[in-house]
Amino acid sequence: MKSISEEFDSFSHALRLNTEHLIHAPALMKVDPQEAAGNLDLGLSAVLNGFHSIYDAAQASSQINFPWNKAAPTATLLAIRNARHHNHAHRIRSVETYFTRPR
Repeated sequence: MKSISEEFDSFSHALRLNTEHLIHAPALMKVDPQEAAGNLDLGLSAVLNGFHSIYDAAQASSQINFPWNKAAPTATLLAIRNARHHNHAHRIRSVETYFTRPR
């Protein structure tokens, strides 16, 4: 397992890429909506997975004692990530699927 510092680096990189996708999405939507939606979905997944990796690293560290599931913002992020990650029934659609594929 990576250190919490390495996980924060990965998480910050995911946030930067996600921000770039958000900035470029309006122009790309005019040219290729499916790619734009896919980029947004990948960015969101990377941020959620990066956050969960920080959570995993913190759980493995005896020096970090944070109530992840008792604080509403962190509990919500973990719940969203886990719902998407463990989506066995495929009932949670991705951003790309929601906007570009028929229902």
